[in-house]
Amino acid sequence: MNVLFRGAYWNLAERYTDMIKTVFVSLFYSTIIPSSLFVTATAMFTTYIVDKYCLLRMWERPPMYDETMAITSRKMIVICVWIHMVMAMHF
Repeated sequence: MNVLFRGAYWNLAERYTDMIKTVFVSLFYSTIIPSSLFVTATAMFTTYIVDKYCLLRMWERPPMYDETMAITSRKMIVICVWIHMVMAMHF
């Protein structure tokens, strides 16, 4: 591999928002369409595999991050679960 090759730019916050968006849409509609959970699981697994490959082979080395993004995304997932419960009671 060429030493001058730095890799493509990527943004961790964008990856987190894509994951949270996928989980939110899945949980929001899972009461109406229960098979959406299987589609979401497949999408999340595919995203994991592709991101892992890109992180190891294609993207540039990430800067040092702290835990604030992970903590914030965890809070957003909890909010998604609460919205799912409200929608389940509504339908």
